[in-house]
Amino acid sequence: MHLVLAVVLLFFMEFTGSPRAQIGHPGQGGRRMNQTQMRMDPVERLNKALESAGSGPLSDRQDQELTTLVNNYRAAHQRPEADPGLRDVKRALEEAILSGSDEQIDRAANAVADQVTTRTRTMIRDLARFQMQVLSLLTEEQVSSLRTQYGNSGLIHMLGSLAGWDLHGGMGGGQGGWRQ
Repeated sequence: MHLVLAVVLLFFMEFTGSPRAQIGHPGQGGRRMNQTQMRMDPVERLNKALESAGSGPLSDRQDQELTTLVNNYRAAHQRPEADPGLRDVKRALEEAILSGSDEQIDRAANAVADQVTTRTRTMIRDLARFQMQVLSLLTEEQVSSLRTQYGNSGLIHMLGSLAGWDLHGGMGGGQGGWRQ
């Protein structure tokens, strides 16, 4: 039970913008992307990956459509400033901890878990749809070259990093490289 509560609290802190979220994500060792990495155009990163994979760069049409897709996704998926539902469950959890009641803690932990589960499910679904849309912009030859160079997991990680999010490392692209 304590391990479950600890995991839920870590997710909760991540989604509410707690100070822990400023340190970095698991696996980053507390590091953030440097200014050059943050400024690098996602299309430029994908073109470099395509070049490394032995494929041609994105066409002008692909470049424009990908830039629009990335900008729209990022604009729609900014970290929410204050979610009243999360604020309420956080307050309930704080009160439960201070009450010393295991029953109140269980109820509050379940409420936090429900909120986090709902938000996480939505984020994962939206990211997967974004990745699928990016794939649809690429040619079969480009996708094949990227899969050969980086493997399926590397390709999926790369697509997620275009959105500024990935399933392996959270917002900011995890380790910063594409896994192979």
